[in-house]
This record gives sequence, structure tokens and C-alpha cells, in this order.
Amino acid sequence: MGTNKLTIIRPAQFEDMPHLLELGRFEHRESGSEYGYSMATCERMLQMVLLDTQAICIVITYDNKPHGYIIGGLDHIDMSLKPMAIAHKWYVHNPESIPQLNNGGAKLLKAFEHWAINLGATDTMITLHTGGNSVKYYEYAFNQMGYDQNRVYYKKRLLDV
Repeated sequence: MGTNKLTIIRPAQFEDMPHLLELGRFEHRESGSEYGYSMATCERMLQMVLLDTQAICIVITYDNKPHGYIIGGLDHIDMSLKPMAIAHKWYVHNPESIPQLNNGGAKLLKAFEHWAINLGATDTMITLHTGGNSVKYYEYAFNQMGYDQNRVYYKKRLLDV
């Protein structure tokens, strides 16, 4: 009899750390970052999130192995009494095209929204690394999920390293 491989969306646990670090490395590689990947920085960020009651790392697992995550927390970015939930990292790695992981990003986002609502957030924002033609894809996808573009980040190099 074959094994029943389940897809589960759940809060990350410290036991997930090796898989999360590997996913972080994949995300970094795909992002086109001009700086090298730092496993120590990734691990420190994940530990801080896992210990913070105002932050969350939600994973999508297949066969009990994380294949993606959404990481964010609550913030009072507009200086109001109600917090806003901001997702800073959002990534799914599915190179084998496992059908159970299809729409994994949307499922993670929905789980993040539920977490945010339960903690009293009135809104949610997602920060994304955009390059090339990905802006058009993101605009379409987020419009389908009820999101509007609200803020823009600009980048300036301060030091040559």
C-alpha cells in the first residue's frame, strides 16, 4: 500500500529550520540579489520570527517537508491604533510541479490573512522583489485576490561593497 502524502499549511516550527534555510537559499538565488546569501542571517531572521508573538512564518508542506513560506508580522505603519499585517517574504519552491502545491502562494497568503484578522489587523500588505516583467503578473494576480497597489519602495545604493 502506498503512502498518503498530505499537503498541510501550518505555522513553522524550529524543526523546519533546515528546510527553511534551503528554501531561503533558493529564494535568494531566484531573486537576482546582487549580494551573496548568508545562511546565518537567514537563520537569525527565522529564529526572531518564530519567537515573536507579533510575527509569523507559515509554511506549506508536502509529505511533511516545507516547500514554501510566507513571513510577516504586525506593524503600526500608519500610526493608527489598529495594526496592519505586512508580509516581507513569500516564496514557494515547486520544481517538480507537484500538483498538490499548485496555488501554494495564494493558499499561504490566505492563511496569512486569517492569522492577521485573528490578531486584529485591519489591512494586509505584501512586499515583493519585482524585476523584469513580473510587475504585470503580480498586478494581475493581486487584483484577482482583491489587492490594490498602495505603497512603493525605492532603492538607493549607499556603499559599494
